[in-house]
Amino acid sequence: MIEMIEHELVKLIAFSVMPAFEARAAIAYAIIFLDKNNIPLFIILTALSAIIGVTVYYFLTSFEKWIRKNGSYAKKIICIIYEKYIDHLRLRTRKYVEKYGFIGLTLFIAIPLPGSGVWTGALVANIFNIEYRKAIPAIFIGAYLASTIAWALTHFGIVTYEFLIAP
Repeated sequence: MIEMIEHELVKLIAFSVMPAFEARAAIAYAIIFLDKNNIPLFIILTALSAIIGVTVYYFLTSFEKWIRKNGSYAKKIICIIYEKYIDHLRLRTRKYVEKYGFIGLTLFIAIPLPGSGVWTGALVANIFNIEYRKAIPAIFIGAYLASTIAWALTHFGIVTYEFLIAP
């Protein structure tokens, strides 16, 4: 029993720090499959996700310096792929971040859809040179808003399912 709980906890932590899932998926997974609906778990999973976002933001500067230096063929291929993704992301987020700044970044992170979240938000903050002292609160607030939205949507889905379909 304890091993199963530890295994599920590791799975939830892994979900909350992965770029494609983040805390939004971890919270939905915990509610749906583990019947875990407690506030401390919500806070911890979201904090882990936000901390990863802040860490990503911090290390992006070093990564960009490394990738822009002349070097091996592999670095050049990575640079081309990275630049294409950055250009795509810049075009996609410009209208939100340039116009609304901190609020735009926060709301971009808060939207619980694929392609937004703390990882992408950290990258966007780096692209638009948002100061570290402004990016950190945007990442944390956006992460908690996204987790709250995911929590509410998961509960709404469960209630709707139980009302309409389940006996």
